[in-house]
Amino acid sequence: MIATDAHGQVTRLNPTAEALTGWPAGAAIGRPLTEVFRILNGQTREAAADPVQRVLAQGVTVGLANHTVLVARNGRERQIADSAAPIRDLAGAITGAVLVFSDVTDRYVLEEHLRESQKMDSIGTLAGGIAHDFNNVLGAIIGNVEIALQELDAAHAARVNLEQISRASQRARSLVQKILTFSRNEPQQLVTQALQPLIEDTLDLLRSTLPARVELLTEINESPLYVNADATQMQQLLMNLGTNAWHALNSSTGRIVVGLKELDLGERDTGPVTGMPAGRYAYLWVSDTGVGMDAATRQRIFEPFFTTKAVGQGTGLGLSVVHGIVKTHLGGVAVDTAPGRGTTFHVILPATQRPSQVGTLDEAEARVMRGRGQHVMYVDDDEVVALMVEQLLQRAGYRVTICQDAKQGLAAFAETPRAFDLVVTDFNMPDFSGLEFAAELARIRPELPIAISSGYLSDELRAGARRLGIRYLLQKQNSFEELAALVHRALADAAQ
Repeated sequence: MIATDAHGQVTRLNPTAEALTGWPAGAAIGRPLTEVFRILNGQTREAAADPVQRVLAQGVTVGLANHTVLVARNGRERQIADSAAPIRDLAGAITGAVLVFSDVTDRYVLEEHLRESQKMDSIGTLAGGIAHDFNNVLGAIIGNVEIALQELDAAHAARVNLEQISRASQRARSLVQKILTFSRNEPQQLVTQALQPLIEDTLDLLRSTLPARVELLTEINESPLYVNADATQMQQLLMNLGTNAWHALNSSTGRIVVGLKELDLGERDTGPVTGMPAGRYAYLWVSDTGVGMDAATRQRIFEPFFTTKAVGQGTGLGLSVVHGIVKTHLGGVAVDTAPGRGTTFHVILPATQRPSQVGTLDEAEARVMRGRGQHVMYVDDDEVVALMVEQLLQRAGYRVTICQDAKQGLAAFAETPRAFDLVVTDFNMPDFSGLEFAAELARIRPELPIAISSGYLSDELRAGARRLGIRYLLQKQNSFEELAALVHRALADAAQ
């Protein structure tokens, strides 16, 4: 609370107002209110109308507008709410005004963060839908290119062009999958894995967001470095550090360097992060040639909601998320910075041994295997994809029946349920999902092998497949060789 006289000069401050404005009562009393603090419209960063002057002139109670920002004596900004009202004497004359306000900065930032989270959830849902349609288009391109390559001689002049189309399409599919992987919001899943592929995938995403004037360099050790990590959180960590480095360049040209190497700490070694026990670590760093930070800013960078960015340009959660991810991975994080000398973030994570190798579909079965005339039903609402898969499987030695929706597939299956050796179905279809379609098939013939393909193998799909006893899931990003290998394996398992 701050009270003024009829001329707008401060007559009283309570302790909370002293703390928010940075003025002790003894120094503020007698000064114009506009000297004690400034009020801005937080959305436009323009000076807001003085509510006390309006109260004194009109004698009305004034509510503060949304996004009102109080700028304190030291330049500190806080979001405020509430109102100003007139003070009257016994005769009703206005003798002053009282401004009563609350600091709602934390609540405001939380609301902004909630809106941002909801927006990201919506983007994730949208990405899943786009991935389905986009993967169908790319699948048709890739599949038809494979068919065309099989028809051409090795020396044919068109092979080079077709191979370029295939490679470009595969890159496009890979990019969609990286976006989906990054947008997932799942519980932490620690898996022993090499850091290099995670970093390289994330840098592909980061490069697509950086302007051309920003140079992104890497200094990554070629020898694999294994850590026990959640892949999605590692990507989030690197994206946050990379985006923070970009913003530190302050819209100018500059350089960002991302590095990775092995680090062995002895009992008396401090390394780039103090307080870490002796052992073997993966050392990741992100440096920039930006504006750097002073000591006061550096002390607060990992605090939730602390940000040096203007309103609407950041929530102040990026580096606090980085700190949380590093701590849950039993690692450490530190920063070297100085005004005008750029910034380097150091992250070290406990290294581990390479996991034992287990044969996978990619390694052992991802090659075209010949069928023996087994009958496969393929269900997909995209006609181009369905016709392409029909040709590819026929070339691999299978008889194929194509159905363009679940209703057509169910009718064909119900008529002759023993005629089919395997059903492969898309997951996203207009009438039935792949799981609902599989459930109907299993009700008619429980032992039937069923495979489901999707552009995104979500937790919901995996859990539903387990409930129905479906053992075969295939991402649409995978190649025809992997589809043929899955068909071969499913039929082989059913024959045992």
